[in-house]
Amino acid sequence: TDNAARIRNRAALIPEIEAEFARKPATEWVDALLAAGVPAAPIFTYDEALASEQAVARDMVLEIDHPVEGRVKALGFPVKLSGTPQQ
Repeated sequence: TDNAARIRNRAALIPEIEAEFARKPATEWVDALLAAGVPAAPIFTYDEALASEQAVARDMVLEIDHPVEGRVKALGFPVKLSGTPQQ
């Protein structure tokens, strides 16, 4: 099959897929797709990603002292090394 045949009905299919996905919460779709063997995960907003269990466990949001602004939030360093704390 050539690429043109694969995408011929894409414009008509996208609204149908979007409408179907809107019928259930993302968590239900992710569970159903994973159960069917399809790799899937939710797409988070920035706020959701930074508040996620994984981000919290990895100290990805830190509060630091800024000389002018006072206490501010900053992204933590993504590479974690035992014995070498992030600063």
